[in-house]
Amino acid sequence: MGLDIAEMVMAVERAFHVRLPEEELARIRTVGELYDCLVQQLGIVGVPSQRGPYEGELWERYLDVIETDTGADRRRLTPTASFVYDLGLY
Repeated sequence: MGLDIAEMVMAVERAFHVRLPEEELARIRTVGELYDCLVQQLGIVGVPSQRGPYEGELWERYLDVIETDTGADRRRLTPTASFVYDLGLY
């Protein structure tokens, strides 16, 4: 995990008051995968929104953190966006 991604993960951890497991972080490649890990650590069971897993208040707050920390254009922050290839983080 590169420095940019490590700093972004720490920003997510601070914003949501969680510690994300290192062994899971090693496998995360996309915006959606990190969000799924966060949801799991928060202990949310089922879909956090009636509209789908990547919608709703928690998703928007998560995107706020990612956007603020990385400076990435929010329109590019889709669940399948790769931190390295799509957002240019290392």
